[in-house]
Amino acid sequence: MRHLFTTLCASTYLVIWIVLSPQFGWSQPINTPSILEMPSKVVKVPFTYQNGFLIIEILFEGVLPLRFIIDTGAEYTILTQKAISDLLGLTYEREYDMIGSDMVTVIKALLVRDVDIEIKRMKLMHRDILVTKEDYFQLNYFTGSPIHGIIGADLLSKFVLHIDYERQVVSFINPSNYLPEDGYAEIPMTLHRNKPFLYLYTQIHEKTESRPFKYLLDTGASLPLLLLTNSDPAIRLPDQVIQGILGMGLGGFLTGAKGRIQQVHLGPYPINNLVGSFQDVNLYPDTTYLQGRHGILGNLVLDRFDIILDYPKSKAYVQPNDDYSDPFPTDRSGLFLISTGFDLSTIMVQDVLPGSPAFKAGIRTGDILRSFNGWPVSFFGLQGLSRRFRKDPGKRVKLKIKRGRELLRRHFTLKDYI
Repeated sequence: MRHLFTTLCASTYLVIWIVLSPQFGWSQPINTPSILEMPSKVVKVPFTYQNGFLIIEILFEGVLPLRFIIDTGAEYTILTQKAISDLLGLTYEREYDMIGSDMVTVIKALLVRDVDIEIKRMKLMHRDILVTKEDYFQLNYFTGSPIHGIIGADLLSKFVLHIDYERQVVSFINPSNYLPEDGYAEIPMTLHRNKPFLYLYTQIHEKTESRPFKYLLDTGASLPLLLLTNSDPAIRLPDQVIQGILGMGLGGFLTGAKGRIQQVHLGPYPINNLVGSFQDVNLYPDTTYLQGRHGILGNLVLDRFDIILDYPKSKAYVQPNDDYSDPFPTDRSGLFLISTGFDLSTIMVQDVLPGSPAFKAGIRTGDILRSFNGWPVSFFGLQGLSRRFRKDPGKRVKLKIKRGRELLRRHFTLKDYI
């Protein structure tokens, strides 16, 4: 059996990145070559920007409207709900093993050929995709709404991809004779297995110099950035960090540190004083699957820009949007929340960072949030609560929680704990 390595992690958010072994042997069937039909040179698709994810609607196999995440960090397109492919009677050709982020849990995936996907009248026909045998990703829990799969680089790399975070529109552009508009800064981009990488100058703290590090540009990452310690001698932890759980991954929790980073340059544009995650590269038994990268650049930095990825020419273009100069949003509670239940309306505490305001207030893993400052949590939803826990320091928070059969009241003050 062949092996496919997959890692998914969260840092009060969630990160998805897919790495496949060189022996994967992915190819289109000889008798059914892939076909792309575009109604025009540019297909503009609205997306929902939900808890740091870009979610678009697709038509699957010409009959089912589904919601997929645009993920530049995933090599392949994945259907995470096997019940859908079972319902449609799709044929599973081969099975692959995937390894979870704990490097222990074995995850099963199936290859399905000759699948048709339609994105706003743009037809991608006779495609190969993966179907996970179970919903290991559980993306619904992190977005608070139904998610059925991931659009990966096997599809995205056919286009020039323009992501307008401000207007929440992603444009699929025919790459022939494409020229970027004026006002965009060009950044060299390298592609490995169709995934985009950028070298960005980064100053971790005042005692270190600014150095170029290799980042995976990952729209499947709902965080600012993550750096891999020990991947370069210059990557050292800031003076003040919180050690512990970074978030939940496939098969278990990921440990590391969170701390402030002095500055990252996206081309000529500096991004200052952001909270980043640090993970030890030695957690990965085979670092060749990291493809030489030092970290991940996620949506919570990218969403301050118009981003254009010219895959055929290996170039990226960026232009700041109106959010570029805003203060960097930072969680000030220490809570890691997920949506659960049949209709995803139950908000549960998945983890609490030690030493954070919520931890000191006595809130613990497994607690169910019932009300926020006197209002039912259903009024806010997962995304609305996450925004409120990023309010200015000094804001008072009153929570009613359910723990087992008990109803408890807890209160704390938002503050910077990093």
